[in-house]
Amino acid sequence: MTHFNFLFLLPPILSLAFLCAALILLKIVPARMKKNTAVCTVAVSARITDLMKSYFRSSSGKHRTCSYAPIYEFTFNGEKQSVASVLYSSKKPTIGQEITLMIDPNNVNHFYDPSSRPRTMLIVRVVGIVMLILGIGAAVTCALIYSAVL
Repeated sequence: MTHFNFLFLLPPILSLAFLCAALILLKIVPARMKKNTAVCTVAVSARITDLMKSYFRSSSGKHRTCSYAPIYEFTFNGEKQSVASVLYSSKKPTIGQEITLMIDPNNVNHFYDPSSRPRTMLIVRVVGIVMLILGIGAAVTCALIYSAVL
């Protein structure tokens, strides 16, 4: 009686995972960003008032890095608003820095920083292309393994 080797499934699973990640990064994320651009139509002058910090340790545990997400304050329709970014960066923003945000007039918690858009899109595209290449590579590897075994 032969036993099924589950490692045999690893290449197609990896291929599918990489291709799904590529789809998300190359199609879904840009579509959501385009939708945000269409909805967030009001420019406001905001000031960075505080920072949220997130600490990460290296796999060895010897090194610790910190990422920062700014908390913005601005006035909209005569009311002072405070919103926090969900995007963390290793570059520490300057508290007190003035920045233009694009907000959704129906929901001020829905906003984006237009100055970070080009960098974000570049990162999304590069990582998406890498995922696509890895997915295709895993699919080719899968085909080669299966053609040699079968």
